[in-house]
Amino acid sequence: MEDYKQKILKSFNKRAKKYDEYSIIQREVADRLIDRIKMIKINPKKILDIGSGTGYLSNKLKIIFPQSEIICLDLSSQMLNISKKKYPNLLHLVADAEDLPFKDSSFDFVLSSFTFHWCKDIDKLLSTIIKILNEKGLLIFTTVGPDTLIELNNIFKEIDNEQHVNDFLDMHIYGDMLLSQGYEDPVVDVEKIKLEYPNLNTAINSLRETGSNVLLKDKTRKSNMKIKEKYRKFYKNNDYKDIFPITYELIYATAWKKNKIKNPESDKIIPIKEI
Repeated sequence: MEDYKQKILKSFNKRAKKYDEYSIIQREVADRLIDRIKMIKINPKKILDIGSGTGYLSNKLKIIFPQSEIICLDLSSQMLNISKKKYPNLLHLVADAEDLPFKDSSFDFVLSSFTFHWCKDIDKLLSTIIKILNEKGLLIFTTVGPDTLIELNNIFKEIDNEQHVNDFLDMHIYGDMLLSQGYEDPVVDVEKIKLEYPNLNTAINSLRETGSNVLLKDKTRKSNMKIKEKYRKFYKNNDYKDIFPITYELIYATAWKKNKIKNPESDKIIPIKEI
């Protein structure tokens, strides 16, 4: 396994026990995703939840589709162990989202929340997903856009030239990739959610405890004071005062696998003498 994936795996395995305590934004987005799914006419027999974590979203799906077989897939075995204990009626599989071990046309519905931004090759991932979907199969996912963690990003740019916050793709890029991979009727939209924390330490700790890859190399008191100083410079004219906001730009995408309809007339053989 490449070094990048090893770091992600180590981070999520380490935080698995505390993940549910700190995953406020992940649960909120999962709830909003469920509301969207309820608006769609679909009755899937087999569902795949990519990056299922501790099973919150998968369990919500089981309530909506009690007769469906739901597979919870995650890179972190520790996350899935927690999910197994809480939701034994779900199926669990440790696997990499970018190396899905399924045959073609295996699922009626594939979804993912807060996972795609960890993947290095989204085009390849979308190409694999459309293969494992049945005809008329549905893909829904949420991920984060470039304005995510913008407050921290602005502050860090004032401190040094190093990258402390991940780069995130724009919603239009996801839309273009869905079209290029042959998905039908892709719909991509965006919304922003802002969480407010009582202080800087609580904000950063919340990110760390959910495995978010915020690269803080200097964790000293002196470093935190620099961040607070820059924060006040950037946000001195707003109403936050000592409250630290964290913005999430949420991207929602819905797309269908094309239904391959054969024209029965096209299979007819016309003798040359009739032409």
